[in-house]
Amino acid sequence: MPQEIPATNKTRLELETRGLQSEALHAQARQPAAAGLLALSVNVGASELGTQTPLAKNVRDAALNEVDKHLIAQGLLDSKTKQVARPILDEIIAADGRRDCQRLPG
Repeated sequence: MPQEIPATNKTRLELETRGLQSEALHAQARQPAAAGLLALSVNVGASELGTQTPLAKNVRDAALNEVDKHLIAQGLLDSKTKQVARPILDEIIAADGRRDCQRLPG
């Protein structure tokens, strides 16, 4: 609920600062997860983009298989097709109210 803070209020600056900090935290929480991961990687001293050594194919495949295994166990991925599970698709369609999907560029 908005509150009026007169200019003569002794705690006006403190209240204004608290409000600005609160809004900044809410804005940060609304950012996509990838942005948070990028910020985290920058903070922990990740090497510069494009200079990392690629994972070996067998390591990459093992990691992807492990992720698939966890997604299948949670019912998010179909075990046979490795596509999004039908109940999840139905839930998304019901929430969105549409049956068509439009690909975005990029």
